[in-house]
Amino acid sequence: MHPRTERMMMTLVVLLGLGMSTANASTRDEIAQLQQSAQQRAQAETAAGSRAAAPQPARWLTLSNGARVNLNDWTVVLFMQGHCGYCQKFDPLLKAMSAQHGFPLFVYTFDGQGDQTFPEAIPAPPDVMRTFFPGLPVASPTTFFGECAYAGDVPPYPGGGR
Repeated sequence: MHPRTERMMMTLVVLLGLGMSTANASTRDEIAQLQQSAQQRAQAETAAGSRAAAPQPARWLTLSNGARVNLNDWTVVLFMQGHCGYCQKFDPLLKAMSAQHGFPLFVYTFDGQGDQTFPEAIPAPPDVMRTFFPGLPVASPTTFFGECAYAGDVPPYPGGGR
């Protein structure tokens, strides 16, 4: 399996685990299915002779407060809708930026539909919605920038920033 895909799958597991000590069985089942699917793909690629890529070198960014973060530890989580005109304009730009700068993306859909850019977006389960939108207005597209390395640190930035 491609390292970026594996990282996105692990990101999902970390993000879904945040603040969800009472997660219902359906969410756990979905996570288990995602993990199993990722493991099966990894085994298939290994059997086919593909080798895992070497870990990416750290890409440091200095924040306005002087703290330094490794961009490899962060991901962008996108919430979109299949028939949203704004999403259809924004999604290709976000995907291009991801490809250009190498940051991972994880895409959820509010309406269960992907779009041309992200046809296989994952329907956002209720627990995910409560985790990412606790009292926040739900709009699309909405992005969150989350640190994957630390389960307790996922600072949300609805709408892509402040």
